[in-house]
Amino acid sequence: MAYHGYIPWIHQFSSQFEKPVILEIGVHSGQTLFPLAQRYSANNKNFRYIGVDVLLRDYVKVIVEYMDLKEGEQEVMLYETTSLDFLSQCRITFDVILLDGDHNYYTVSRELPLLANALRPGGVIVCDDYEGKYAKKDQYFSEIEECKHIETLVKREDVDPSKQGVKTAVNEFCEENPEWEKVTFYSEGEPVILFRKGEIDW
Repeated sequence: MAYHGYIPWIHQFSSQFEKPVILEIGVHSGQTLFPLAQRYSANNKNFRYIGVDVLLRDYVKVIVEYMDLKEGEQEVMLYETTSLDFLSQCRITFDVILLDGDHNYYTVSRELPLLANALRPGGVIVCDDYEGKYAKKDQYFSEIEECKHIETLVKREDVDPSKQGVKTAVNEFCEENPEWEKVTFYSEGEPVILFRKGEIDW
C-alpha cells in the first residue's frame, strides 16, 4: 500500500518516540515499508516495524533480508496471515498503526477495536481507503486471483451485505467510541488518521 503524501508525516510523527513500533496491515509491495525504513536508517533512528499481509511477495522478503539495519535496534518482521488472526494473538503494542488490509466493512469493523486496544497512548491509526473506491463498497481479498487459494480469507457470501465499505466502518467506530477523533490532511486524500481525544495537539 502507499499513503501518498503521508509518508513524510508518518516518519516525522513516529520519530518523536525513542524507538517507534510500527504495525502495517497490508504490506503489499513495500511501498510504505521501504521509504519509511530508508528514512529511519538515514537518520540513524532505531525502530521496530511489523508487517502483516495475507500474501507476502518473495521480492519484499528478499529486499528486507538485504536491508542494512543495525542488528537488534532496527527491526523488520513480516507475518503472512490475516489481520484478524494476527491481532487475536498479538500481545505487542504500537505507536503507529497503518491499516490497509481487506477493504470491506466486515473486516475493518472488527480490526478497529483490536487495533485501538493495541495502540499506545499518543499513537495514531492511519487508515487508508477512507475515501475513494472502497469508501462505501466492499472488496474482498478472496476474490483477487492471486489470493483465491488462501482458505482463511473472508468471503462475500459469508457476511451481511447491509453495510459496506471502509468509511462506513470507520465512522461507525468513531460514533460508538466518542473518545476517538479522526482527521484528514486534504480532501482528495484517501487516508484518515484516528487518535484518542486529548492525546495529540493538532
